[in-house]
Amino acid sequence: MTYSNNYKNYSCGDVDVILQGLTKNKLIFTRHSFQRETLREINEKYIKDMIFNENPLDINQDKGNNEFKLFYPSETHSNKELIIVIAIDKDENVIIQSVWEEKRIN
Repeated sequence: MTYSNNYKNYSCGDVDVILQGLTKNKLIFTRHSFQRETLREINEKYIKDMIFNENPLDINQDKGNNEFKLFYPSETHSNKELIIVIAIDKDENVIIQSVWEEKRIN
């Protein structure tokens, strides 16, 4: 799903600002993200804790204009990162598209 038909193309800096002011009603999980959480045994509470309480280690633009990868430290593995793929819509909702953990690249 792409969110490039917004009135604005967001930058990584915009995402950082949006995340800092994010409220619970602006965080949306897609059906795909729920499936990935279950398949990969990643708890929704863990994802919310990271988004609301931690600063990302890095933010990278993903495939679409308003799609981004957020990188957080793993809560269970010191050598892994939690990766959350999000999209930002025109109302600055943060849509969780997918999540996984992978080995940290040094």
